[in-house]
Amino acid sequence: MRIARFLLPAASLVVLAAASCASTRMSEPDKLALYQGQASAPVKWVRYLDPIGWERIDDSHLVVNVRPRESWLLTMSSPCLGWGRGDQMISIRHNGGVVSAGLDSVDLAQSRVACRISEIRTVDPVAVRDARNAIAATP
Repeated sequence: MRIARFLLPAASLVVLAAASCASTRMSEPDKLALYQGQASAPVKWVRYLDPIGWERIDDSHLVVNVRPRESWLLTMSSPCLGWGRGDQMISIRHNGGVVSAGLDSVDLAQSRVACRISEIRTVDPVAVRDARNAIAATP
């Protein structure tokens, strides 16, 4: 089993968070609904690609950006992403270049917590951005 790690320095994390919510501040339930509305049906696995970024949605959901036009909405088997703003390094445990729901996990380096992935849905980040812009443009 291989563990891939990536680190987002604090400044990059702030930029990512600001860019993802630049048009409007959204509550966690609204953000989750936005991503779920632009996500595929659940898939059993996805081919592992080194992430270029990520965004915590709530204690049970994480969006992992793997390409400019491809993201994954990961649902954890239990709420375990309540690390606050201190944990900036995650790793995705995968097997043979494949991330599988029910088998693999997201590991939080600083808190030493492993969050089992229960569901994977692919997301089109362009569609998310367009939907977010449409929400922001609504009076």
